[in-house]
Order: sequence, then structure tokens, then C-alpha cells
Amino acid sequence: AVDTNFLNLLKERIGGVESLNAIHPVKRVATAKEIAPYITFILENDTTFLTGVDIPIDGGYSAQ
Repeated sequence: AVDTNFLNLLKERIGGVESLNAIHPVKRVATAKEIAPYITFILENDTTFLTGVDIPIDGGYSAQ
């Protein structure tokens, strides 16, 4: 999860962000500032040989 306006709407529906924090090994949701460097890396670097790959930016969730 990334702390955005959309997440704020979800927090209202589920009664807070604690349950989202609990499922991540880092025990919190990401900020947009934490995600931006990965997007910048892909857009600004010569990543023409990087194809068909998932880059999990998930606070360790997929490694559990």
C-alpha cells in the first residue's frame, strides 16, 4: 500500500491503516516519495534490456 488520497478513502472504510501496516514486514505503508525513485530509475536510465520483470516495491510483503 502507498499512502495516497485513494488510500485515505480506504482508511475511512476500514477504520484506519493499522491492518494494512500489520501485513507488511516493515510495519507501515509506503509514501509516494519512497516509490518515486524506482519510477525515476526506469524512466531515466537505459533500461532497454530490462523486460518482462516485476520489481516488487512492497516493503517485503512478497518475501514473506
